[in-house]
Amino acid sequence: MKKLLGLFGVAFVVGPALGADMSVPGGAPWAVPSWTGCYIGVNLGGVTGSDKDRWTNIAETGSAAGVGAGATTGFAVGAATVLPAAANATLNGSGFSGGGQLGCIVQSDSWVWGAEADIQYTELDSSRTATSLGTATIVQGQITESFSSRWLSTVRGRLGYAMGPVLLYGTGGIAFADVHYADQVCFPTAGFRGCNTASSNETRIGFAAGGGIEWEFAPSWSVKAEYLFVDLGTTNFDSAFSDPRFTSATITHNHHLTENLGRVGLNVRF
Repeated sequence: MKKLLGLFGVAFVVGPALGADMSVPGGAPWAVPSWTGCYIGVNLGGVTGSDKDRWTNIAETGSAAGVGAGATTGFAVGAATVLPAAANATLNGSGFSGGGQLGCIVQSDSWVWGAEADIQYTELDSSRTATSLGTATIVQGQITESFSSRWLSTVRGRLGYAMGPVLLYGTGGIAFADVHYADQVCFPTAGFRGCNTASSNETRIGFAAGGGIEWEFAPSWSVKAEYLFVDLGTTNFDSAFSDPRFTSATITHNHHLTENLGRVGLNVRF
């Protein structure tokens, strides 16, 4: 992927110089037309994702060793400290991305503005395991956490400055993505054995912002290199202990996902 981006980087550096020598069939140099128009294209790149996972609202009810031992209905003393200490973490994933885009832009003098929508596959997932500390009042907990996201779509405005066949631009707007989270903690050696297990699977709405450079290398054809930062906000969901007698042994799981995309694309204007 680094080699691919490097090759496109070289193309964008030398492209404007080469553009001056390009010609249409018959040998006549072609004039760079206005950027005004609508276009469709494809893109290919890489994506990273960071899921910030935090566990909160862990109620303690003063039970003896174990989870909910005795006549209480919640976690043993110490759970609100030892569980977040082990579970709070950032899960990082990376992978391939690819898809297509459609947009329209208008040029006035050197300024260019418009809008673009895209959708693409994102190969994002990550997981981790951890063990919480055992104390005099609570046994160790076996923790697993994971996230995944398989598609991303954005609807963004574009504002740029054209220098002949080269367009520098910024972009920002709304982002949509499917996101799956799953958390679990189990207490296999507790007096009352069981687990807190929960997951969330939803389409998240957030924002995307970034910028790029686009080069028109032939009439109606252009290539671009682009970076986007995506923030999909925080998802909250609760887990309950598997033994229904312990109604207060619940955990609130808070996940905040951000993504970084670097991609190259090919557009044709019509």
